[in-house]
Amino acid sequence: MPYVDLKIIAAVIFSLLLINTEMINAFEKMRENMVNVLIRQYRLTDERVLQSMRSVPRHLFVDKASERFAYDDNPLPIGHGQTISQPFIVALMTSVAQISPSDKVLEIGTGDLS
Repeated sequence: MPYVDLKIIAAVIFSLLLINTEMINAFEKMRENMVNVLIRQYRLTDERVLQSMRSVPRHLFVDKASERFAYDDNPLPIGHGQTISQPFIVALMTSVAQISPSDKVLEIGTGDLS
């Protein structure tokens, strides 16, 4: 059996965990900035909607190439000619719909109307 230095393996695992933690923290900061834009720029005040926007990891719903833009206030491609709506539109629709915790919602996009 080949010699395995457990210290090296532990260091590699620790480094990977540290990198992943830094990425998670970066996405959390971007998500909080997105919510701050919704509050300051669009004057959204529905705390349930804002908390939902704070908790949804948008970067997991776009391809890797778009991850860094996931929290920008723009729609992003998600494949097959489809997009994920910009955060403001999602927050506005959710707020106007006055969704209660017991409701079940299926949001179906209308596509490009131009």
